[in-house]
Amino acid sequence: MNVNVFNVLPKKTKRNSSNHNETATYICVNRLTRASYMKKWMLFVALALFFFLASIYLFIPGKIPLSKTITVQASKRGLHRSLFDQAAWEGWWPGKITGDKNQFIYGNFKYEIKDEKIESLVIDINNSDIYSHTLLSILPAAKDSLQLSWQGEMVSSNNPFKRLSAFSDFNTLEKNIDSVLQKMKTFFSSSRNIYGYDIKHATVKDSILVSTYGIFKNYPSTEDIYNLIGKLKTYIKNESAEETGLPMLNIITPDSTGNYIAKVAVPVNKRLPSFGNITYKWMLAGGNILVTEVKGGKSEIDKAFAQIENYISDRGYVAPAIPFLSLVTDRMKEPDSSKWITRIYYPIMYF
Repeated sequence: MNVNVFNVLPKKTKRNSSNHNETATYICVNRLTRASYMKKWMLFVALALFFFLASIYLFIPGKIPLSKTITVQASKRGLHRSLFDQAAWEGWWPGKITGDKNQFIYGNFKYEIKDEKIESLVIDINNSDIYSHTLLSILPAAKDSLQLSWQGEMVSSNNPFKRLSAFSDFNTLEKNIDSVLQKMKTFFSSSRNIYGYDIKHATVKDSILVSTYGIFKNYPSTEDIYNLIGKLKTYIKNESAEETGLPMLNIITPDSTGNYIAKVAVPVNKRLPSFGNITYKWMLAGGNILVTEVKGGKSEIDKAFAQIENYISDRGYVAPAIPFLSLVTDRMKEPDSSKWITRIYYPIMYF
């Protein structure tokens, strides 16, 4: 059989040419598709970055307000004295105190007291990303309580990435200030931290007393005081009465004559008649009275008295009767005054 080669070859060449064109077309289309895809992807990334940066400026302003408040059970004068004494900050500041008395560190923030106003402190707070100019103020609240108000604003960078970092720092700063205020509340709500003594409110329980006194040219000695107390104890026993509390003492400082008057009393279970310079005394049962306990001699007791009077003055209380000492330690048996335990009772009225 004869095969016509010339009839076969042209058909084969046409097929190869057709395949080659199809391949070239496919490659071209594929490249165009990939280029279009890349353009779309780059546009998407550009738009995403644009909206991301725009959202930073939209939702994170350059200035963010700061406002924190907490209630403290304290008097205005007492809190003011302690808060404005930077040396006292060591007792409650939760972070580190620098060598500069006006600078304090907590976390990665530096707090610096820039100025003192009548009822507030101007405090600048900053780190590497943010700066905040703030005002810590004492505000009135309910009776025997105040508010500590910390107000200000955070100023951040115009750089969007620094601004984003600053926003994170601002959230940390808010928690930081919450912690500082909580420390202040715990510290300033304790009378011991402000006045140096644990001053408690109580009510009068021993209301029936027998009392006597002595006049001395010099400050009464322990023997002088216990001679007067012994006189009362003998009288109580002779009257078949019972002691219901510890001996009480009040020494009046010299008047124009230069004499000291020592008044002593002992609580008893029933009213007794007066005898000589021994007299019946009465205190209002259930009346308000301040109490604190002191360890030490006369100098320590005098310091505690002065602080109780500050406490009373700070709160506007009125003293309806004289204060007195309750002699917990028998001073005749314990000659070392540094070991004496004494309770101070100070009657008060408030409205």
